[in-house]
Amino acid sequence: MSLPWVEKYRPQTTAEIVSHERIKSQINAFIDQNALPNLLFHGPAGVGKTTLIKSIARQMFGPAYQNQIIEINASDENGIDVVRDKISAFVKTKQLFQTEQKTKLVVLDECDQMSSVAQGALRRIIELSAGQARFCLICNYISKVIPPLQSRCAVFRFRPVPKEQCIEMLQRVALAEALSCDNQTLNAVYEVGCGDMRQSINLLESCAMSGKPMTHELVFDIAARPSQTVSKQFIQPMTFQERYDYSLEILASGVSLEDLIAAVYKEIMKDSTVAQTQKQKWIKSLAGIEEAMQLGADLRSQLAGFVGTISDLPL
Repeated sequence: MSLPWVEKYRPQTTAEIVSHERIKSQINAFIDQNALPNLLFHGPAGVGKTTLIKSIARQMFGPAYQNQIIEINASDENGIDVVRDKISAFVKTKQLFQTEQKTKLVVLDECDQMSSVAQGALRRIIELSAGQARFCLICNYISKVIPPLQSRCAVFRFRPVPKEQCIEMLQRVALAEALSCDNQTLNAVYEVGCGDMRQSINLLESCAMSGKPMTHELVFDIAARPSQTVSKQFIQPMTFQERYDYSLEILASGVSLEDLIAAVYKEIMKDSTVAQTQKQKWIKSLAGIEEAMQLGADLRSQLAGFVGTISDLPL
């Protein structure tokens, strides 16, 4: 069975990673000075946090990579005792024929899913392992990581992959897989992924596996997102009932109301003919609809409210 594209084309070296130049440069400086600290990577999913630390580990350890690094997903473990035992066993294990004990690397993913008590225990584990290992903590939300843990790490924030670099990577994949993709199609993949490289590559693979010609419309269809054509049509002059019926057709195709609202929002915010005061009123109404949806309000009633809000705009 062939590998998923996201693994097949995962960068193996820092040079292959298309973004995060500042972070790569700073960590390489640590390595050159033989002074790598504990690291804390935070940022949205799919932007290269795990890929970067793996490529750095390969650079540091070379052929011994597999023996010098351990990956632990904090959300998969039953408790801090399991994590402690795994880390302790790993850092104390010495390879046969190894003349000196090299510093090992512990990668702890989703550390923001650990409780405050577990994070406090992890802080102690890091202190006790200082002479044997370095830690790389990875999370999406740094606000969920306790300050004592943050203070023991060099903190790096990962931003979404910029459009130019994301499309560059997608072009590499498309070329390697002999896909015929125009810029409009790749732009659509980026728009859906919003800088999430993993999601973008997975979406490109899903489109290719569909067996249909690669078009931007196919991208939105596979992702169950409203295309720009749909969102533009949605704000064209029509009666409330016509727009409501059109909304039901869109939702029936698999598009969520949240995604429809987001797509229409983008179209209206780009429209310079709509007064700013009117946009402000619309955003306030939209916020109320989104809040009600989060609280479990009836879908059709919120859809009617959304359609009514759009119908009030001077389009």
